[in-house]
Amino acid sequence: MVEVMHRMDFDAYTLIGNAYMMGYNSGGTLDSLNVEQIISKLSEEILANPRTVLMRLPFEELVILQIMKEIPPDSYYAVPRTNHVMAMAQIGLALQFESDDNNAYDDVLTVAEDFRKACIPIIDEVLENEYVKKRATIEELLIGIINIYGALSEDQLFELLRKKYVEKDEEMEIFEQILFGSIALNLMETYSHEKDDYFYLSPFALDVDKVLSDIDGRPEIKSFKHFNISAIAEAGNMPIPALPNPYNNRIMEILEKRFGYTEKEAKAVRLTMWQDVQESDMGIGGIIQHVIDHSPKKDFSGDLETLDSALQDISNYLNHAPRWKFKGLCPDDLVMIGDKTPKIVLGPNMRRSGYDPERVQQMVDQAWAKRKVGRNDPCPCGSGKKYKNCCGKGY
Repeated sequence: MVEVMHRMDFDAYTLIGNAYMMGYNSGGTLDSLNVEQIISKLSEEILANPRTVLMRLPFEELVILQIMKEIPPDSYYAVPRTNHVMAMAQIGLALQFESDDNNAYDDVLTVAEDFRKACIPIIDEVLENEYVKKRATIEELLIGIINIYGALSEDQLFELLRKKYVEKDEEMEIFEQILFGSIALNLMETYSHEKDDYFYLSPFALDVDKVLSDIDGRPEIKSFKHFNISAIAEAGNMPIPALPNPYNNRIMEILEKRFGYTEKEAKAVRLTMWQDVQESDMGIGGIIQHVIDHSPKKDFSGDLETLDSALQDISNYLNHAPRWKFKGLCPDDLVMIGDKTPKIVLGPNMRRSGYDPERVQQMVDQAWAKRKVGRNDPCPCGSGKKYKNCCGKGY
């Protein structure tokens, strides 16, 4: 563990904060020690009582530790490649890094061997603990809410919970305990100097100032869009959540059948598209191009009709993705489509296949035109109501 923490290059302030998150005393003696001494003391305390940390780690990471007890020492564990860093890696119990294979959709996770050994005798018991199971369910809901809305102040989070998702006062107390007792949620807490407030930021958000600025840029959107509990839970199912979207299953189908991705790869690509549409400047056209260029299927010759349909499906998926800056609404909810069609620049795979740039752009134009929603059309959310009487009401 000492070697892992050194490789993480923590400073004293971060180490003391991590000690606090892990449930160890971070005052007094720790404050008076230098970095070397803090690393040594913290490692000793964790190895002497690993249960304290395990009771606060995310459930999916406890499952990884349980799996790793069955594999040889110093073994690596593959985790999906997203910009989400495992809690174990953030607090110095493991290392997470990109594999040597540039085409892989996994990162490599290696747990400090002495920590892994200390966990082996108790990991099964911890996973069967009723509090841990309850915490896992509530933590998933909390993370799901934050993933959908991007950034929430503590007041906004509690207001959402009270208004929509928690009915009883005693349940709310449990949520508060989990909120302040979870390492994963504590790592999502960030401070905004401009707003002079603490926020819970989605682990997939890269730039807190940009996210908050985008949200502030839409003051006319007064309230958050609400989702059912099952959709919230799926949005909090780390490390690869499925955000609410009526095209989730359809996009998986086209990524696997039309572009040649495996199921695991398709989930990672779907998540990446959702991430890109939140903060990236590449636009829908650029996101579509990226999917095509990185497709395991290298030759689309003679398959223009299939590609045409796929482009429309990807556009539909992206335009039904809840946006942080719209408080969980998607562009189609707000009639934000407009007439500007994304411009496609052919990548190497499509050029090698002999595509005509004008033909490809025509397919994009047609797909874009088909996805417009009229006021009297059925609402894209699937409610059965007209758009003007459902998600389009008031806009």
